[in-house]
Amino acid sequence: MVDRGRIKALGEPGTLGGRAEAAAVVSRRENGREVRQETPEPDRLVAELMARNAHNSARVEGLSVHRPSLEDVYLRMIDEAAPERDESLHTRKASA
Repeated sequence: MVDRGRIKALGEPGTLGGRAEAAAVVSRRENGREVRQETPEPDRLVAELMARNAHNSARVEGLSVHRPSLEDVYLRMIDEAAPERDESLHTRKASA
């Protein structure tokens, strides 16, 4: 990943910024409200939800699983670097 001409991270897209280890967010609707859970094991959580709801003959409404995308990681990385960029900008202006 490159930010303003500087290399911020090197690696396979699936591993950049900790994507491979990042928790997934499992979202669903229960009793008319949105429920979001972070989990390192989304497959297990979804299986538990399905089993619990199958036992009650109910559906899992609005189920989705989200892991950080490459764009999410990039935006987080440049956001974390923002104070560094701001300081660098102030230093350049002061020395001009």
